[in-house]
Amino acid sequence: TTSNMLGLKQDAFIQSPIQQLLIENNGPILVIATNGADPTSEIKDYANLQYKEIYVGKGQETSNLNLVASSAEEGRVVCIKNIHLMPQFMQSVENKLKAVKFDDKFRLIFICETDKNLPKHFVKKYSKLFMEPPIGIKHKIFNLLEQNKVIFKENRDYRFTKLFVALFVLHSVLQERRSFIPQG
Repeated sequence: TTSNMLGLKQDAFIQSPIQQLLIENNGPILVIATNGADPTSEIKDYANLQYKEIYVGKGQETSNLNLVASSAEEGRVVCIKNIHLMPQFMQSVENKLKAVKFDDKFRLIFICETDKNLPKHFVKKYSKLFMEPPIGIKHKIFNLLEQNKVIFKENRDYRFTKLFVALFVLHSVLQERRSFIPQG
């Protein structure tokens, strides 16, 4: 491969698409994530400790808007999840941010499962990223191991590890099996 010919380590140039977008873009980002693809851990890695997560639709719109405004002033990364359930919240966030002085480190990410109900002018205006889980059992197992590496560091019992690996294999096989459902 090219990396071998150039003498580069493979992990030297791998960067997640969400982190690259956060570095290059200071405007709002719309992430459309299908089931099994959750960019939250990558966003947390980028944000370090300056991260706030908001779920819409729990009757906490005012407090969530205040949290977004204070995070904008303090330079945090704000991730608003499930925006497809309450798309009008995007307009409320935009109106609230008009009166706020932004810090350069502030980033706003909207995560949704579909963009069908979202206002078209927001979909056109924001940077977009479509995330799908990788295809194949091997990738699914690897992603589950990567997402749960903290569990393995805390508990070093090999039986515990074997149990989780078996559970991850079973989960991956069952998930992949869905792609072979007969069409007709």
